[in-house]
Amino acid sequence: MKRILFLVLIGTLISLACMSSPATPISTPTIDFQSTQVKEQENQQATASAQAVLESQKLTATAVAQAARESTSQAATQAVFAESTAIASNLWQEVNDLYSDRIISSAEGDYYRLADFDESWAQINWYQWWETGFAPSNFVIRTNMSWDSASNTANWFSSGCGMVFREQDEDNHYIVFLALDGYVYLNGYKNGRYASFGKGWVGKLDLPKGGAEFQLAVDQDWITVFVDGKQVLRKQEKSFSDGKLALTLSSGTNKDYGTRCQMTDIELWELY
Repeated sequence: MKRILFLVLIGTLISLACMSSPATPISTPTIDFQSTQVKEQENQQATASAQAVLESQKLTATAVAQAARESTSQAATQAVFAESTAIASNLWQEVNDLYSDRIISSAEGDYYRLADFDESWAQINWYQWWETGFAPSNFVIRTNMSWDSASNTANWFSSGCGMVFREQDEDNHYIVFLALDGYVYLNGYKNGRYASFGKGWVGKLDLPKGGAEFQLAVDQDWITVFVDGKQVLRKQEKSFSDGKLALTLSSGTNKDYGTRCQMTDIELWELY
């Protein structure tokens, strides 16, 4: 519509011009279509180039971000690996020391890190256990354990934390635990009958809350327990040669939550 009106207006002006001064021609500007097309092509090319630069910048930024993420992930993985290696190396040194001291007959084995343990139970003079998913015949296991009793007058001899091992079933297994009366007890069930295999004096413990480092080494017929780096029990026992490994707590009170056991940094070295 605008172009039609423009042409009509031009025609009218030309007519008027011819009538008023016929000797003087009216010149009209000529549009340079070729030049306009060239400029449009140049503009399009410039726009395309700008878009290409932007896309290139986007791709570069994405690549840089991806590389940064991969670098961060790799660094995190390396950090975790380094930490795990250092932890395993510490237990490996302890295992070698046990071998040097002839506590165990071989230092070769596989290292495992177990999930932390946090359980409580209120049934006086009873113990309960939770499977680890492992069944090593010969092994070294260590942990940092802590305890908490809901009662200040619990049966301390039956309150504590430890391990069930070489478990065949409920009627056949060993249990070793650090009791809050200051002893480590090695007990169990054999053919459905409760049995006491030995005990070792640790010393006075903090009550009703406390903690200690606990280590159990089982090799062939020998069972050895360390508390805070000190050997407190070594016993030769031939009742069971293999079976499952579990974490346990023994309850010395019916009050409230009973006895609570927490174990962290649980490391297992399964001996060949």
